[in-house]
Amino acid sequence: MSEKHKIKRTDMGVAVMGLMRTGTTLLADLLTVRGKSLVFSEPDLLSKYDPILADRMRQLGRDFGLPAPEQTLEIGNFDRNIDHFDAAFMGEMKGLDFWGVKYVNLVGWRRLFDVYRPRKIVLCVRDLRAVTISALELANRMRLVFHDGRHRRDEAWVFSRICYTVHELMALRTLPHLVIRYEDLVGDPATLERLRDYVGLDALGTERLNLLIERASRSQWELTKHGKSGEISDKALERGPDPADGGADLAPDGRIQCCIRLRRAAAGTAYPAA
Repeated sequence: MSEKHKIKRTDMGVAVMGLMRTGTTLLADLLTVRGKSLVFSEPDLLSKYDPILADRMRQLGRDFGLPAPEQTLEIGNFDRNIDHFDAAFMGEMKGLDFWGVKYVNLVGWRRLFDVYRPRKIVLCVRDLRAVTISALELANRMRLVFHDGRHRRDEAWVFSRICYTVHELMALRTLPHLVIRYEDLVGDPATLERLRDYVGLDALGTERLNLLIERASRSQWELTKHGKSGEISDKALERGPDPADGGADLAPDGRIQCCIRLRRAAAGTAYPAA
């Protein structure tokens, strides 16, 4: 951690951890209830301080209704995102029932849990073929293939990211947890009841606060596709060429290779791969 800030080890209420494109942002919003609970989506706490990310997190706090932090937040005060997070939010969240984080980038989760130990863990999974196709669609829609001019997010990146995440999920499952399959999340009301009871909320959130701080190329597309009134849609269950994406999809031979590679990656796991 930073030399300027001594981060106090403390418990957080919940950590939502999972594969990309498995409804993790939706879960973060379901577990965000004004005056009761707040889950931050991808705060990247262990990385170098990112002022743009910090602005997004503060926007989430304002939209949720957190009071402004008592201390002045000056950029030079922070080495890592966790320094800013601790200064901006920890004091203001003391009145909540719980707070938490959501991650699909599972690098460093052990170090994170050493600082903020989760009382509850939710692991998010989905048919890996659907994860792959959805991830490729998202990269195309948000123009992320060469998002920073140096790193390429193509099929190879998606495959390797999924394989790594599956590996880390296998480690996470050794901890007490609740598994939520995307297919059940959007198709089975009993799954929502299990989630609500697991975290101890009287009712789940209905606002898309975490989605709305995402880039418009993602958030507006998701809201247009699934609805803007907070309902849970199953429109992503049948993945095929989407006219809104110009018909972007994997070619048939690409689908076959995708299924073969991902089934190998998921071999031996206890979570359904299909």
